[in-house]
Order: sequence, then C-alpha cells, then structure tokens
Amino acid sequence: MVEQTTCIVCGQSINQTGGGHRIRLYCDDTCKQAAFRARREQEHTDEVTRRWSSFTAETRTFLDWLRDRHGEDLAVNVEHAIEREGSNRNQQGVTLAIDEALVELGRKLNFPRLDFARADGQQVHIQPGEVHWTNFTLIAECREVKLALEAARKRNRTGE
Repeated sequence: MVEQTTCIVCGQSINQTGGGHRIRLYCDDTCKQAAFRARREQEHTDEVTRRWSSFTAETRTFLDWLRDRHGEDLAVNVEHAIEREGSNRNQQGVTLAIDEALVELGRKLNFPRLDFARADGQQVHIQPGEVHWTNFTLIAECREVKLALEAARKRNRTGE
C-alpha cells in the first residue's frame, strides 16, 4: 500500500515508499533546499534579535545590513555609539527632571536668593527671581543643580 503525504514547503502530494524507507518531507530537491534556506534565515534572524534585543527592529535590521556589507568591526562600533547615545539621552532626561524640580520648588518659594556650597567648599549664590533660577539651571553642571535643589528643599522644610 502506497501512503500519501504532502510536501511541507509547497503542499504538493508525495507518494511514500514503504518497506522501512524514511518518510519524505519534500516533493523534490527544490523544496528541500528552500526549507534549508528558510531554517538558516530563521536562525540568522533569531541570532540578530538575541544579539541586539535592546534595539528596535529597524535598528537591528540596519546593524545586520551594516555587518553584512562592511564587516563586524563597523557594526560593533556603531552598536556601541548607539548605546552611548541612549545613555546620554537618559542622563539628559534625568538632568532635565532635576532642572524642572529646582525651578518648580523656586516658584513655590517665590524665587528667593539661594546660597549653598559646592563640593569644593566654594559658595554659590542664585539671585532672586525666576530668570536667575532658570538661567542657573541652563549654565550649571548637573551636580551643582542637585546641590541647589537640596538647599531649596532644606529651605522649604525649615521655612526660612
């Protein structure tokens, strides 16, 4: 008795040979090769997704293309540059939040003169007024803005 199955690639009918032969999965070598290529492509896609999982699909596709066209070294360097940009952007987001917190607290306190000491002991003075507080956040380093925010919070707690 001849058993009928279908090709797993194209769906064409396959006559199976009995007598201990292996079950044929493909109707011909073309479908067998197509299945091999599809498996290889899926493995490649899985590897790219695993390697660059923190990036968007678009960025993963670009990095993969870059690696194929220009080599592993360039792809790795671009990957690291993208990661640094993301890190800088996150840092800028934190800085922006601190700046906004200082100006908001200054508003609550009616933007008084604010005095505090930097880590090196040098005194810093923010003149009264919203313009001076806002300008301070634009020109000061993040650590100075954090110190100013601490001083403003202390002033807010003590009611000075």
